[in-house]
Amino acid sequence: MPEAAIHEITGCAAADHPAVKAWRALRPQGVEPTSVEIVQEWSGDKKSRRSGVYRLRGVGVAGGSIIAKRSRKKYAAVEVAVYEDFLARLENVGVRYFGSVEERDDVSTWVFLEDAGNENFSSLREEDLVLAARWMGHLHTSASAIAASARLPDRGPGYYLTQLRSARERIEQNITAPTLTAEDVSVLEAIDSRFERLESVWTGVEEICAAMPRTLIHGDFRQKNVRVRVGRAGLNLVAFDWEDAGWGVPALDVAHLLEGRAGVPENPVAAAYSATIRGHCPNLGSGAVERLARCGALLRSIDRISHASWGLVYEWGEWPMSHMRRYGSMLARVDEVVE
Repeated sequence: MPEAAIHEITGCAAADHPAVKAWRALRPQGVEPTSVEIVQEWSGDKKSRRSGVYRLRGVGVAGGSIIAKRSRKKYAAVEVAVYEDFLARLENVGVRYFGSVEERDDVSTWVFLEDAGNENFSSLREEDLVLAARWMGHLHTSASAIAASARLPDRGPGYYLTQLRSARERIEQNITAPTLTAEDVSVLEAIDSRFERLESVWTGVEEICAAMPRTLIHGDFRQKNVRVRVGRAGLNLVAFDWEDAGWGVPALDVAHLLEGRAGVPENPVAAAYSATIRGHCPNLGSGAVERLARCGALLRSIDRISHASWGLVYEWGEWPMSHMRRYGSMLARVDEVVE
């Protein structure tokens, strides 16, 4: 849900836009948008394009805007589940959800959301990070009590172990590909060795993850997916783009939260998260939160490497190796995390 529009559509063209047609199907007696702003569209020609974000002017509260997001059906299903099963029961966590509409092509789904505004969250501002830590602690503890996980992908330790093993298999099967350089092979061999080490101490990973109950995780908690807003009780934070959400261990979200701030003396961000979850996890102090974040960074590396390993199968060139180098280097901290 980026903040800057790249093009505005008005008049008859707006009335005929797919986003407006989908909104009309959801709210047949509703107000018509005064214009449509193209916030973002993914690559592809007009016939094949299936993903995009649009701002519909004039149909929100007090004549404001709403966001219309078109994405692949399988991704939208996760987001819809989060809004319908979780965020509808939790206050001050996400933007307002108006509903969804499946397109006739049976490939895409429209999701309609409150416009979160343009007050960006910054990972460089400590006050924003402390606010985010409290928001995340509230999300993780409150959502864990909601028995509605069936519609979400599993993101427990078992998922990441499966990803690790499948990535190793693809790496070992394609390490002799002629498109790989000697340096590429060296990187892949190092990853395979570190994966072998990580698998041998996997029970340690499971123990770290067991420090908190399974819960809803955002999965992509980055500043582009977060806004800071002024509410009746002061500043609050909302997140959107829940396509990577799942039901599992909160380590991945905590890793995003503390990225670049691990090891900070008397870390106020880790302390804020720890204080928020204290009623549910009294033994998880700031140090344990930082350890959870380091574990989450390992899990993220496994997921990214597993995704990139498919590029080796289809010989997609430099893209998979750039990811292998970036996330493979993070695996060197296995023994630091799992002591």
